Amino acid sequence: MTEQNTESLTDEVYRTLLNRFLNSEIVPGNVLDRKRIAEELNVSMAPVRDALIRLGMEGFVDTLPRKGTIAKAVNRDDLYGSLMIREAIECQAARMYCGLPISENREMLLEYARRADDFTQGFVEHWKLDVAFHEQLLQLTGCRTFVEEYNRFMKVATFHHVNRFLTNDDLRERRSHVELLDELTTRDPDRAEAVIRDHLKSGKRTFF
Repeated sequence: MTEQNTESLTDEVYRTLLNRFLNSEIVPGNVLDRKRIAEELNVSMAPVRDALIRLGMEGFVDTLPRKGTIAKAVNRDDLYGSLMIREAIECQAARMYCGLPISENREMLLEYARRADDFTQGFVEHWKLDVAFHEQLLQLTGCRTFVEEYNRFMKVATFHHVNRFLTNDDLRERRSHVELLDELTTRDPDRAEAVIRDHLKSGKRTFF
């Protein structure tokens, strides 16, 4: 097997396992048997090992002596920390894209906002739509690195939230994404920052 093929297989194993984390097929406390994963995915142990190392660096798994690789337990500090990081990223972004960029892209953003406001779907799907909407807002900053860091962070934040986060009551208290767009048309960066902060904290009474 060539080095290029090994890297390709590692990426494939990584994406497969990542999707399982984000869809709650792997939950905190699950033991990840490397041999079983390799057999299931029809790959050697090397790409499985490398994929799990990457997932460990991103905060999805812990490797413990005599216990193996385990899906990381999620605690309150993890959740609170992820909320604070997301707030910092999005508040800064709102100062950059408020006003004209929102108005010029309103129709596209409205489609994402309406999907994110649909609470009839399961929590995991709702969370993913919420993340997708906010990613579109960040795209308006025109800063690729900013968006890439947001997406990198939100992968593990999604794992945290879908396993130990919102209740149905919390979801019903979420502020409207459509209304958020209206408020972000302001050209006042301070006002935009306050609006996005208030939106992000809505429906999270457990933590704020």
